[in-house]
Amino acid sequence: MDSITLNRVTVLGIPVDILPEDRIEDIIASFNDGKNHQIILLSLWDLMRARYNVEYRTMVQGASLVLPVSQSIVRGARFLKKQEPIRYMPFEFVIKLLGALERKGKSVYLLGASRSRLQKAERNVKNTFPGLRVVGRYAGRYPKAAEPALIQAICKATPTLLLVGSGVPGRERWIPRNLS
Repeated sequence: MDSITLNRVTVLGIPVDILPEDRIEDIIASFNDGKNHQIILLSLWDLMRARYNVEYRTMVQGASLVLPVSQSIVRGARFLKKQEPIRYMPFEFVIKLLGALERKGKSVYLLGASRSRLQKAERNVKNTFPGLRVVGRYAGRYPKAAEPALIQAICKATPTLLLVGSGVPGRERWIPRNLS
């Protein structure tokens, strides 16, 4: 599929994408180009942090998809007379994303959280999305020495989506630091 063009606006210098809900599946399909893509669910706190933290701002600017999860960002765009982005609730967006991946017969790798929460999340994903393959999982709190083996395991599993939760060292910056 050809690359989908998104409308991207800036709010206080930080990019925010405008993705209608009926285009989620199209945009996910367009990411099937052999490259790694990062999706950011941007809160107001994240937007403010991106304004003052160079590494975080670079991460947000380099993301393939930046979706607001805060009504304040939507209101800010409206106040600045920009096209209004669509606010997404994180849980609902992830459910739509997983559903789109299931319909395409894709896979997911789960990273983060405690061992018990991760096992529960895996069970829930397998029960709710039986056509979505869970190709691996790893708890978020791990020693630094384990990271190279973890990254190698993720690469060998070749998931369509790496879903990163809490407890990962470096938090959301873990992704761009290890994207390659």
